[in-house]
Amino acid sequence: MCRWHLTGGHDTGRMAANDPGTLGAREPAVGRQRQLAPSTHTTLGFTEGSMPLQNKLLTPDGKALYLFSNDLVWGCRYYARQARQAASEYLRLVANMSCVFLGGSYVEARLNELTADVTAVASEPPTPLPFWQVLHGRRRHLEFKDKWDLIASVSKGQLWDPSKEPFQSYDDIVSLRNELVHYKGDYGDMSEPAVARMRGLLQRFKGPGFGYPEASWVTVLLTSEELGDWVSKTVDTFDMTFDFLLSGKEMTDLDRTMYAIRHASQDPFRET
Repeated sequence: MCRWHLTGGHDTGRMAANDPGTLGAREPAVGRQRQLAPSTHTTLGFTEGSMPLQNKLLTPDGKALYLFSNDLVWGCRYYARQARQAASEYLRLVANMSCVFLGGSYVEARLNELTADVTAVASEPPTPLPFWQVLHGRRRHLEFKDKWDLIASVSKGQLWDPSKEPFQSYDDIVSLRNELVHYKGDYGDMSEPAVARMRGLLQRFKGPGFGYPEASWVTVLLTSEELGDWVSKTVDTFDMTFDFLLSGKEMTDLDRTMYAIRHASQDPFRET
């Protein structure tokens, strides 16, 4: 399983096929390397002359899996930076909102990529292949935390624990994303969110809310200067520790250093 490695390789925190301690560890499949190719598309905010990487896995028969979770991480970082540097409160609101939408989608995308990657290779992983095939087939019907717990339970990893980090903070992000995506629009006290988890966030992140005397909790929260950075750092932490949490392996200082180096070198928004 060439993408999902813990201790090096060519991807950002993915596990290696020949590491016996990794999820579904197996012999590398020929041609299953991460493809880094310049895209023909341009993206707002990229430095002149830079191009986004084409993140994908290839099977020997030419099938490809696009690694959208990488885009979610980079996009979250970008909008956190935009929120921090916003020239107006409304630009900050939009940037924070984008950061929440992207960050709150990361874990599920990464889990779906993992199950797709394992089932695409014919060789048998330590966990029976039918487990991964059934899980991947049911991916549209399972909550992402159920997918996490199923994988962690067979790989000796950490079950999703909302009382511990980074699970706790990520639950907050997903709850905020859901409140915004499924906005209820009820009449009432605009300054007081109905969901207790949102009230907790509002105590931590307070923006000016455009200076309105009775501003909506949505505008107060989303105009906070600190919200985007917190979302991005939480997603970064999850991205760095993802494989370790699922496999139960200990992360070393060297692992953290290698992750930082890979991300710095592959950052599509880096200065050139």
